[in-house]
Amino acid sequence: MNTHKLEKQLQTMHYTFSDDFDRSILEEISTMTQLRLPSLTSIITGLAACIIFCLGFIYLQDGNLSYDSLLGIDMLNKTSSTELLNYF
Repeated sequence: MNTHKLEKQLQTMHYTFSDDFDRSILEEISTMTQLRLPSLTSIITGLAACIIFCLGFIYLQDGNLSYDSLLGIDMLNKTSSTELLNYF
């Protein structure tokens, strides 16, 4: 690899900037729109809508809302807990 040629090219490089270059860059940065995060109200509204949708889906699927249907164990035999061992 010819590093001598690369070093020579780097020595001949010169950058010239205008006097107000830094000011113009700072002005451009300050005028840029900032990243806007969603408000807390919209996050809570979206979360509430998701929960209501999920509860509605469970109700339509099982016909009722109970702890067992929410956990997905409403179809198990309530007298025998050995069926629960199949899920572990």
